[in-house]
Parts: sequence; structure tokens; C-alpha cells
Amino acid sequence: MKLQSSLVQILTRNVFPETVALVAVCVFDMASTLIAVRSGRALEANPVLSASLQNSNAAFIILKTASYLGPLILLELIGRYRPEMTRNAIRACLFGYICLYVIGVVSVRAFHPAQKDQSGVVVVQNSQ
Repeated sequence: MKLQSSLVQILTRNVFPETVALVAVCVFDMASTLIAVRSGRALEANPVLSASLQNSNAAFIILKTASYLGPLILLELIGRYRPEMTRNAIRACLFGYICLYVIGVVSVRAFHPAQKDQSGVVVVQNSQ
């Protein structure tokens, strides 16, 4: 009953701005990954998400969304009792996510440059 009460409170108050920013970054990452993989310019590094991409775009979107939405809901619940700690935790996650995203993009481009076939289509070499 207390959890249900907490969920109602979460839904009736504004979420932390940091949460909104982190969701935006996650959605951008999900969309850019989907576009890059489907266009043949990248491969999904996470084996679980990669397997979901082999099934369908919807499976990938559902799994990726669940991977960040669940923890963010939990942090919002904790934020009712420890708002400053929660905001700092979400800020750290936001910073780390952006850093890892940039490192991933740079390393893929630096160490795995795109190669084109004779017709100019980008060819992705799968090293697995």
C-alpha cells in the first residue's frame, strides 16, 4: 500500500529535470543506434540488445526503454526521501552516459573506419 501511495505521489509531482535530461539522452542514443544499425553503419555492442535487434525494432525499443526507465522510476521514488542524493546520482549517470556515448562513437570511427564497396555503399565488418 505504501509503494502504491509513493507511485501516486511520483505521478502527481514533477520529475527531476535531470531525469528528463537523462531520458532525452537515452532516447537519442536508442534512435541513433537504431538508425545506424539499420543503415549498416554500426553494430550494437551489447549482445542482449543486438539479439533483440535481430528480432525486430519493437523488441529493441521495448528492451532498451525498460533498461533505463525501470532504474529512473526507482530513483524518482528514492528522490521523495533523499532528493539531493538522487539528483546527484542522476547527474553522475547523465555525465557517465554522455561520456561513454562519445567514447563509443569516437572509437568506432577511429578504430573501425567505414569502408565502401565499389558502388559506394558502406560495408560494416562484423568482427564476431
